[in-house]
Amino acid sequence: METSTQYINHVNIMKDLQLHSDFYKVREPFKEGFEEIYEEAKKEDVKVDTAKEFLHTLSQDELSTLQNYSRLVEKIDIDELSDEGAYNLMMHFNEKFDFDKD
Repeated sequence: METSTQYINHVNIMKDLQLHSDFYKVREPFKEGFEEIYEEAKKEDVKVDTAKEFLHTLSQDELSTLQNYSRLVEKIDIDELSDEGAYNLMMHFNEKFDFDKD
Protein backbone atom coordinates (compact mmCIF):
# COMPACT_ATOMS: atom_id res chain seq x y z
CA MET A 1 0.00 0.00 0.00
CA GLU A 2 1.08 3.60 -0.45
CA THR A 3 3.13 5.02 2.43
CA SER A 4 4.52 8.47 1.57
CA THR A 5 4.77 10.96 4.42
CA GLN A 6 2.21 13.27 2.80
CA TYR A 7 -0.20 10.35 2.45
CA ILE A 8 0.28 9.20 6.07
CA ASN A 9 -0.34 12.77 7.30
CA HIS A 10 -3.54 12.96 5.21
CA VAL A 11 -4.83 9.67 6.62
CA ASN A 12 -4.14 10.78 10.19
CA ILE A 13 -6.08 14.02 9.66
CA MET A 14 -8.99 12.21 7.99
CA LYS A 15 -9.24 9.72 10.88
CA ASP A 16 -10.18 12.61 13.16
CA LEU A 17 -13.25 13.55 11.12
CA GLN A 18 -16.59 12.84 12.75
CA LEU A 19 -18.87 11.51 10.04
CA HIS A 20 -22.64 11.22 10.40
CA SER A 21 -23.82 7.76 11.47
CA ASP A 22 -25.73 7.35 8.17
CA PHE A 23 -22.38 7.38 6.36
CA TYR A 24 -21.57 4.06 8.01
CA LYS A 25 -25.11 2.68 8.16
CA VAL A 26 -25.58 2.54 4.37
CA ARG A 27 -22.21 0.80 3.93
CA GLU A 28 -22.76 -1.81 6.65
CA PRO A 29 -24.20 -4.55 4.37
CA PHE A 30 -21.04 -4.39 2.24
CA LYS A 31 -18.48 -3.83 4.98
CA GLU A 32 -17.39 -7.45 5.47
CA GLY A 33 -16.87 -8.03 1.74
CA PHE A 34 -15.05 -4.71 1.41
CA GLU A 35 -12.72 -5.59 4.28
CA GLU A 36 -11.87 -8.93 2.64
CA ILE A 37 -10.94 -7.13 -0.60
CA TYR A 38 -9.02 -4.48 1.35
CA GLU A 39 -7.01 -7.10 3.24
CA GLU A 40 -6.22 -9.00 0.04
CA ALA A 41 -5.04 -5.77 -1.63
CA LYS A 42 -2.90 -5.04 1.41
CA LYS A 43 -1.46 -8.57 1.37
CA GLU A 44 -0.68 -8.22 -2.36
CA ASP A 45 0.91 -4.81 -1.64
CA VAL A 46 -1.23 -3.10 -4.28
CA LYS A 47 -0.01 0.37 -5.22
CA VAL A 48 -1.58 3.10 -7.36
CA ASP A 49 0.15 1.80 -10.48
CA THR A 50 -0.96 -1.84 -9.90
CA ALA A 51 -4.53 -1.21 -8.68
CA LYS A 52 -6.24 -1.80 -12.03
CA GLU A 53 -4.36 -5.06 -12.47
CA PHE A 54 -5.60 -6.16 -9.04
CA LEU A 55 -9.19 -5.12 -9.79
CA HIS A 56 -9.11 -7.29 -12.93
CA THR A 57 -8.58 -10.33 -10.66
CA LEU A 58 -11.82 -9.68 -8.75
CA SER A 59 -15.14 -11.36 -9.47
CA GLN A 60 -18.25 -9.43 -10.53
CA ASP A 61 -19.62 -9.92 -7.00
CA GLU A 62 -16.49 -8.38 -5.51
CA LEU A 63 -16.66 -5.45 -7.93
CA SER A 64 -20.32 -5.02 -6.96
CA THR A 65 -19.25 -4.93 -3.32
CA LEU A 66 -16.77 -2.13 -4.08
CA GLN A 67 -19.42 -0.29 -6.09
CA ASN A 68 -21.95 -0.45 -3.29
CA TYR A 69 -19.49 0.24 -0.48
CA SER A 70 -18.27 3.31 -2.37
CA ARG A 71 -21.89 4.31 -3.11
CA LEU A 72 -21.33 4.43 -6.88
CA VAL A 73 -24.43 4.47 -9.08
CA GLU A 74 -22.79 2.95 -12.18
CA LYS A 75 -21.13 -0.45 -12.41
CA ILE A 76 -17.36 -0.32 -12.22
CA ASP A 77 -15.65 -0.34 -15.62
CA ILE A 78 -12.04 -0.99 -14.69
CA ASP A 79 -10.69 0.06 -18.07
CA GLU A 80 -12.34 3.48 -17.71
CA LEU A 81 -10.77 4.15 -14.30
CA SER A 82 -7.60 6.10 -13.74
CA ASP A 83 -4.91 4.32 -11.73
CA GLU A 84 -5.68 6.62 -8.82
CA GLY A 85 -9.43 5.98 -9.09
CA ALA A 86 -8.87 2.22 -9.11
CA TYR A 87 -6.65 2.44 -6.03
CA ASN A 88 -9.06 4.67 -4.12
CA LEU A 89 -11.93 2.21 -4.73
CA MET A 90 -10.15 -0.25 -2.46
CA MET A 91 -9.38 2.23 0.30
CA HIS A 92 -11.31 3.21 3.40
CA PHE A 93 -12.83 6.70 3.23
CA ASN A 94 -10.04 8.23 5.32
CA GLU A 95 -7.39 6.65 3.05
CA LYS A 96 -8.65 8.03 -0.26
CA PHE A 97 -6.15 10.55 -1.61
CA ASP A 98 -5.41 12.69 -4.67
CA PHE A 99 -2.10 11.08 -5.59
CA ASP A 100 -1.78 12.75 -8.98
CA LYS A 101 -2.80 16.17 -7.60
CA ASP A 102 -5.44 16.88 -10.23
